[in-house]
Amino acid sequence: MRVLKAAPAAVPSPVAPPVATPVAEPKWVPRMELEWGYNRGYFTNSTIAISGPGYAFTIHDVSASDRPEIGKALDLINTIAQFNARLSFRVTKNLSIGFGTDHMKYVLDQGQTTTLSGTIMEQASAEHAGNYDRAPTKIGDGIVNGFEHTNGLNLVDVDVGYVHELAATRRREVSLSTKLSGHVGVVVPKSDITLFGQRLDAPFHIAGYGLSASAAVRVTFVDWVFVEAKMKGGFIHLPDVTAVGGKASHMFGYFEPMATIGVSIPLGKP
Repeated sequence: MRVLKAAPAAVPSPVAPPVATPVAEPKWVPRMELEWGYNRGYFTNSTIAISGPGYAFTIHDVSASDRPEIGKALDLINTIAQFNARLSFRVTKNLSIGFGTDHMKYVLDQGQTTTLSGTIMEQASAEHAGNYDRAPTKIGDGIVNGFEHTNGLNLVDVDVGYVHELAATRRREVSLSTKLSGHVGVVVPKSDITLFGQRLDAPFHIAGYGLSASAAVRVTFVDWVFVEAKMKGGFIHLPDVTAVGGKASHMFGYFEPMATIGVSIPLGKP
């Protein structure tokens, strides 16, 4: 009698787990970037030398503030808020070269007491004629009634920056990067100065230069639109400010926090 043997049960072969297909990083292409935003300005104290027909004097260690006027940002006829505009080119993944303007505003604080040294002759002001040696004076009272660069303290500069990407989602819906830059440029203020009760609303004029550095953090969405927070600080020297019948000169440090929004446009196919 034949004994039938059962066939051994088939052992299922192990199923390999699915392998995630890596998302290829797009080929790098140069990009053009446009940005616009608003700033605040903070300034170190300054010593201002002012001279003209019948007067030559210095006011020492005066303070100044900005005038942001954010609430009037859309009133382009009567005023312009403190703004920033910049055009940049990402020539490599890490190197950026840009050009732009920082429209800041610089206003001597009214009512502050300072000291004045120099000479005022009767032809300039009979009331204030005399020689002064660190004599107390108040901004807004008679001699220096007002001193401001409000249309504005325009820094037009070029910059070279290093860009470093910190993180990005797999398909680059969102990315986070930093940028460190050095800047050099000219300052083109439109100054408004009142001395001895005489006001001069001066024309735009290249009055000096500025040197600065900046650090920024940027969040980019879908590899096109970005928002950026930036801190910029440096030194401004204005040896040729147009004043009432003459000129003024001063120098100061500044700190400028700003926030911008912009677009990053690829100049080619990735």
